[in-house]
Amino acid sequence: ATSILDPSQTATATLQVLPPISVSLTPNTNSAQVNSVVNLSANVSNAIDSRVTWSVTGGSAETVAGNSISVRMPSSPGTVSIQATSVDDPTKSASRSIAVASGLGNTVGTIR
Repeated sequence: ATSILDPSQTATATLQVLPPISVSLTPNTNSAQVNSVVNLSANVSNAIDSRVTWSVTGGSAETVAGNSISVRMPSSPGTVSIQATSVDDPTKSASRSIAVASGLGNTVGTIR
């Protein structure tokens, strides 16, 4: 920018344009047994503040340590939803739905 009144007065600004923020969860766990514990980690890319907030529906968060969470699955089959939301941009998040099974699969055989 240059002053109209005094053209010898100028100022310069430099802006750094970052790519969009993205959030991802690892590992890619989609199923678990009742009463088990699932551990997930969130990775936030392109953010100045890479922290997340966690939301759990259907299970219970046992341990939250920064961008890692341990979630206890319920004692009966169903679905648990886990979401990590960027602190830097709350419109960016990643979620995981985990199918919770009893562990008693379909077994075919003969009992003697």
